[in-house]
Amino acid sequence: MKTLLGLSVLVSLCVSTIALSSMRSPEDDQSSSKPVEVQNSEVLVLGVFHFTPSTSDLVSAAPGTLSSDKKQVEIERVIQALAKFKPTKIMLEVTPDDTAWINERYQSFLDDELQLELDEIDQLGLRVAQLLQHKELYGIDNRIGMDISGAMDLAASNGQDEVLKRINEIIGQLEGGIGDRIASDELTVAEKLRLINDEEVPLPDLGLYMALTEIGTSEEPVGADIIADWHQRNLRIFANLLRRTEKGDRILVIFGAGHAPLLRQFVREHPDLQPVSALDYLPTE
Repeated sequence: MKTLLGLSVLVSLCVSTIALSSMRSPEDDQSSSKPVEVQNSEVLVLGVFHFTPSTSDLVSAAPGTLSSDKKQVEIERVIQALAKFKPTKIMLEVTPDDTAWINERYQSFLDDELQLELDEIDQLGLRVAQLLQHKELYGIDNRIGMDISGAMDLAASNGQDEVLKRINEIIGQLEGGIGDRIASDELTVAEKLRLINDEEVPLPDLGLYMALTEIGTSEEPVGADIIADWHQRNLRIFANLLRRTEKGDRILVIFGAGHAPLLRQFVREHPDLQPVSALDYLPTE
């Protein structure tokens, strides 16, 4: 059935089903007790597509497309361009609990003992940090499970056929629009990143999230609750960013494209942070 197909695509493209971990690292406990002082700090949020196939984000590159010499040259140009921002800290889509793990990988990379994966964390995060001689990277992600499958089942049982139809239409836009362009070899890596970081270009998944809020009833607003979880996750990510920011920092945030609009909004609305556009630094050719 089309609804079931749409559900499968929706789950694979738009959400992570990883449950929220209640564990906190000692580093997180220490940083949370300190007053946040972020005056005069600049934040550049770089929304990225997954460099390798993913089941938890909007779009991802086709397998193997970024391993060629040509694509590696394109990635190097992006790295050199991002380095011109001169970030003092690089923050990644890794949980605080996994910060020690990513820094162990980073140290192994610096010691020529690690072959980098083709994912965006290694190819962008670790390589920019190496170029700038950073001593460490910072994980700021927060994971919350989102029961999209249950919400879709509820919509079907409540006879919300028009809502399901609209959701499937938006999924079709995801599959056939910007997703196809990102997954193809049509654009360079820099062009793909410029496309998904251009705030004048709407990302279809944001419309999808709004459509999901229609699922349920006034007494049981299941869809709205799910999207509230999405906003809560991004607010917690932003809070983690603040805890690791000091006065005058220049922060480079490398995160999945679906998170970028909300993170940019939070940066703009914080009275002590200065937003920096990724388009000011990404290569134009």
